[in-house]
Amino acid sequence: MENQKLNSRKAFTLIELLVVIAIIAILAAILFPVFAQAKQAAKKSSDLSNSKQQNLAAIMYSGDYDDLVARHRTPNIGDGHGDMYWTRAVQPYMKNWQLFRSPVDQANPYGIWTPGSPYYWDANWQSWGLGYGMNVEYLNNAGGDCSGWQNNTGFGLPISYTSVASPAETVFSTDKKNIGSDATGWYTGASVQSPAGVYSDDACTWSNGGWGSDSFGDTLNFAPPRNTGTGDVAVHWNNGTNVTWVDGHCKYMTPGNLAIGTTWKKGIPNSQILIVDRSRYLWDTQQ
Repeated sequence: MENQKLNSRKAFTLIELLVVIAIIAILAAILFPVFAQAKQAAKKSSDLSNSKQQNLAAIMYSGDYDDLVARHRTPNIGDGHGDMYWTRAVQPYMKNWQLFRSPVDQANPYGIWTPGSPYYWDANWQSWGLGYGMNVEYLNNAGGDCSGWQNNTGFGLPISYTSVASPAETVFSTDKKNIGSDATGWYTGASVQSPAGVYSDDACTWSNGGWGSDSFGDTLNFAPPRNTGTGDVAVHWNNGTNVTWVDGHCKYMTPGNLAIGTTWKKGIPNSQILIVDRSRYLWDTQQ
């Protein structure tokens, strides 16, 4: 009798197994994107927190240096670390280099943060940081005719915080693309360029700067993908970037909103991006 009971137990049929597998696959297809979005949201929040800490450090720095914005680049200061960029100037007010490391770039392939890598040296990561850039054309302004250009610094002298007309509506920094290739080396930078900086009458920049499909930031080997139309401003987060403002607040912006007051739209060349409403342009310190 016992053997008959054992023999009467039914195993799963092939159809039943396939149904179970199909249900699991459907649940996975639903849940995995949710998990990925949650992970992305966490990185976005971490990035925004990093940006906030950097901005507060920059404001504290100005309090000790006659209200001046940090200088984008100070040529070799003789301490063995090469040039000093603004990221290193404000770092003592943060005391944490990891806050200059974007969550997106934690596993960058070029090893700027990896001991033993040929690109791991103080003048790289302790000078530039990784993943954030200042609105240098206007905050270290050399004037529309570049008459204020400082040799070896890349831009002009720092301006005063109190000289900014609308601090809550003027960009201090954004997420930045990083440049590099295994063949030619690796480097980054501590600045981002404004959408219409090249053709602005009150900012000094090089000829292929700014935004646009043929701009510096879209034509070099940037990572992540370079063809965003936003120059060297990175759009990691749902096609947008975290932005800090001169008054100290931070928020997420899409490229269209960040380029308001200009003719920018994705896909057009640099030469077609012009300022058409300076009162709405978020990069100019005197709007």
